[in-house]
Amino acid sequence: MAELGLRSRPLGTPIGLEVLDVDLAEPLGERTLTAIRSLFAENPVLVFRKQELDAAAIASFARTFGQIVPRVIEKY
Repeated sequence: MAELGLRSRPLGTPIGLEVLDVDLAEPLGERTLTAIRSLFAENPVLVFRKQELDAAAIASFARTFGQIVPRVIEKY
Protein backbone atom coordinates (compact mmCIF):
# COMPACT_ATOMS: atom_id res chain seq x y z
CA MET A 1 0.00 0.00 0.00
CA ALA A 2 3.04 2.24 -0.04
CA GLU A 3 2.03 3.51 -3.47
CA LEU A 4 -0.80 5.42 -1.77
CA GLY A 5 1.53 6.85 0.87
CA LEU A 6 0.46 4.46 3.61
CA ARG A 7 2.55 1.73 5.19
CA SER A 8 1.21 -1.35 6.94
CA ARG A 9 2.48 -4.65 8.26
CA PRO A 10 0.83 -7.96 9.15
CA LEU A 11 -0.22 -8.49 12.75
CA GLY A 12 0.95 -12.09 12.71
CA THR A 13 -2.54 -13.39 12.04
CA PRO A 14 -4.20 -13.71 8.66
CA ILE A 15 -7.01 -11.31 9.55
CA GLY A 16 -5.33 -8.02 10.25
CA LEU A 17 -2.74 -5.34 9.69
CA GLU A 18 -1.06 -2.65 11.72
CA VAL A 19 -1.35 0.68 9.90
CA LEU A 20 1.76 2.80 10.33
CA ASP A 21 2.52 6.52 10.12
CA VAL A 22 -1.08 7.72 10.50
CA ASP A 23 -2.21 10.21 13.14
CA LEU A 24 -5.98 9.83 13.38
CA ALA A 25 -6.22 13.04 15.43
CA GLU A 26 -5.19 15.04 12.34
CA PRO A 27 -7.42 15.63 9.31
CA LEU A 28 -6.85 12.82 6.81
CA GLY A 29 -6.63 13.52 3.12
CA GLU A 30 -8.76 11.66 0.61
CA ARG A 31 -5.73 9.70 -0.57
CA THR A 32 -5.06 8.41 2.95
CA LEU A 33 -8.74 7.61 3.55
CA THR A 34 -8.91 5.72 0.26
CA ALA A 35 -5.85 3.70 1.28
CA ILE A 36 -7.33 2.92 4.71
CA ARG A 37 -10.66 1.86 3.17
CA SER A 38 -8.81 -0.37 0.72
CA LEU A 39 -6.87 -2.05 3.54
CA PHE A 40 -10.08 -2.51 5.54
CA ALA A 41 -11.86 -4.09 2.56
CA GLU A 42 -9.23 -6.83 2.54
CA ASN A 43 -8.49 -7.10 6.29
CA PRO A 44 -11.24 -7.19 8.90
CA VAL A 45 -8.90 -5.91 11.63
CA LEU A 46 -6.82 -2.73 11.37
CA VAL A 47 -4.69 -1.58 14.30
CA PHE A 48 -3.60 2.05 14.68
CA ARG A 49 -1.16 2.13 17.60
CA LYS A 50 -0.35 5.05 19.90
CA GLN A 51 -3.34 7.21 19.01
CA GLU A 52 -4.58 9.89 21.38
CA LEU A 53 -8.22 10.44 20.45
CA ASP A 54 -11.17 11.74 22.41
CA ALA A 55 -14.69 10.40 21.81
CA ALA A 56 -15.45 13.06 19.18
CA ALA A 57 -12.31 12.22 17.18
CA ILE A 58 -13.10 8.49 17.32
CA ALA A 59 -16.65 9.16 16.09
CA SER A 60 -15.35 11.44 13.33
CA PHE A 61 -12.97 8.76 12.06
CA ALA A 62 -15.66 6.08 12.30
CA ARG A 63 -17.99 8.22 10.16
CA THR A 64 -15.53 7.99 7.28
CA PHE A 65 -16.70 4.38 6.91
CA GLY A 66 -20.42 5.22 7.04
CA GLN A 67 -23.22 6.00 9.45
CA ILE A 68 -22.65 5.13 13.10
CA VAL A 69 -25.43 2.91 14.41
CA PRO A 70 -25.64 2.71 18.20
CA ARG A 71 -26.35 -0.72 19.60
CA VAL A 72 -28.01 -1.55 22.85
CA ILE A 73 -26.55 -4.58 24.57
CA GLU A 74 -29.11 -6.46 26.57
CA LYS A 75 -28.10 -8.16 29.79
CA TYR A 76 -29.09 -11.79 30.05
